[in-house]
Amino acid sequence: MKCCTTMAALLLLTLTLIAYATNRDLTLSVAGALSRPFPAAPPTEGIGITGHPLQDLLNIAHNTPELRALSAATYIHVLFPGPIDSAIALSSNPDKESTEDKNRLQEAVADSKTMDADFKGQTKISLVHYVWCGLRLFDFRNYLAIRSALQAVRPEKVVVHYDYLPMQDPESYYTWLDLLQEQYPNVMLLKVDKTSQRECRASGPTRFLLILDILQRYGGMYLPDDAIFLRIPQRHLEKDFVSGVASCSLTYFAEGAIVVTVQNVSLPQKDKQLLRRISQCQAKEDDLRPCITDARFLELPSSQPSCVRLHSVTFPKDIWYSYDRLSNLSKNVAYGTSYVMPRRSPYADDRTPRIAHYLCTDDCRLSFSVYLSVLSALHVGELDRAVIHGPVQPSGPWWQRLQQDVGSRVLYLNREFPLSRDPSLEMTNQMRRYIMRTEILVHYGGIFSDGHVFWTQRLPDELLEYEAVASPDWHAHGSWPESINHALLVARGGALYLQRLLDVYYDNSNTQSPWFPDHYLSYRLLEVDPTLLYLYPRLQVKCLNHNCHPVWEEGYRSTFLQNRPGQQFDWQKDTLTVYWLDSFPDLEVDQVRFSTGLIVDIARFILRAANVGIDFL
Repeated sequence: MKCCTTMAALLLLTLTLIAYATNRDLTLSVAGALSRPFPAAPPTEGIGITGHPLQDLLNIAHNTPELRALSAATYIHVLFPGPIDSAIALSSNPDKESTEDKNRLQEAVADSKTMDADFKGQTKISLVHYVWCGLRLFDFRNYLAIRSALQAVRPEKVVVHYDYLPMQDPESYYTWLDLLQEQYPNVMLLKVDKTSQRECRASGPTRFLLILDILQRYGGMYLPDDAIFLRIPQRHLEKDFVSGVASCSLTYFAEGAIVVTVQNVSLPQKDKQLLRRISQCQAKEDDLRPCITDARFLELPSSQPSCVRLHSVTFPKDIWYSYDRLSNLSKNVAYGTSYVMPRRSPYADDRTPRIAHYLCTDDCRLSFSVYLSVLSALHVGELDRAVIHGPVQPSGPWWQRLQQDVGSRVLYLNREFPLSRDPSLEMTNQMRRYIMRTEILVHYGGIFSDGHVFWTQRLPDELLEYEAVASPDWHAHGSWPESINHALLVARGGALYLQRLLDVYYDNSNTQSPWFPDHYLSYRLLEVDPTLLYLYPRLQVKCLNHNCHPVWEEGYRSTFLQNRPGQQFDWQKDTLTVYWLDSFPDLEVDQVRFSTGLIVDIARFILRAANVGIDFL
């Protein structure tokens, strides 16, 4: 009776799958290591399928006792008989299985022997090997390549065999290998012996004979270090040796995967033996093919290659807001999703409050610039109030004038300098200020503003929906593709970006170059998780010594010492704020009274908006 009930339920599931299959291609998304039983917990907790047509299938399976113990592979096999490709494994959290669950599994397997006869399960590949030769930088493409193998194959170890460790650039951008090892402790480096170093840097058959020697000793899979790995059909994994490398000439070999499933298998030892064992460029239909280029991957939307070699993807920002096939694949490898838009909430209660925060340290005699900045925040940016934080009460004639002009809309809150997490480390005052402004935003939320930031338009409500907003900076520094300007930072209280930024500051609290973690290590946070921050170019134009840099224009980046003038812009229409930095002198009221220029025009505009006459200052 139990057998009949099981078969009837399986028939229901089959019809459900057929209905879905008419609209969605399921073969790629369900292939993989699916042979474990369904967990006792609801499927949304135990199996990583969200918003997928198979979710209903899993729900039915969970609610049917006779089926709960069956593997997902069993269900899929009913609809798609034959071997299941090792394409993309579903992510799952192993659950503890009760004795009752194990008994159900045994009974269910006994009842479904016929249906599961052809399903052999995944051939376990415990080692994935990469061969790193020569003096090279480990870049984002290499990071994606190894991450893809870790996710799709799930090996016990990834071994990078090298003759020279990856190079480090002077500006410390290329730290992708460090990040990878931090995320995946099972990535290890192994230096090849001296006799193999020449073979490592060779081309053609010599290099691949070294790779085969490694596979013969350890077993496992070899993959190119610049290729995203997608799949190897199960039929190939049932062989002792399979190669996706193709010999196109005596010296040129098309890169691909090589798999050795049995340790110490007999492999080629000489060039001629190698040429006989691997595929030729014109591979047979059943051969494992070499990796294809990313350009070819885009040209053939229906292609299902084993791996894709990356040439056009250089930096994470190249893929964030692109939705072609290659970008979506790369985002899924890097972030687990193809949608990486900044965190945003449409609910009014979640919006960043319209409160401006300023820091006042040292003797805290308020300057004319700070007075003007606060006026612009309240009367042009239309923020509700301004709060000045610091260890010393603001003072001076401009503080008195500010209180007179805006009244209770400006207030002072006492705040002491932060202490280092490690008492033995000495923090610079600049780093203390970075930490103070970030902790203020974590606690209150709002808009942190430098005292030289002047609003030229109202802050739109839409920007307050984002969890955190800043603008790119124009400073070019080595290979860093971008940097972040925190002179104006809009953020919700407790924003995840702020919390991670604080960790960056504290981890580098004793640096003598605090600008580096502030501008560049903060950008690395964004490369790791693009949802943390909305980089909005028109939030601000930064001007240094009268040279302004609109960061939405082509070629806006320049070295700090070069300070190349940027493109012309309309300060009343093109940007929300202008950040005006002069080495000497600071902006003074007499300059506004008697001179001309961009900053003078902006200052007079602010005073008019605040209904303050220049002649009465």
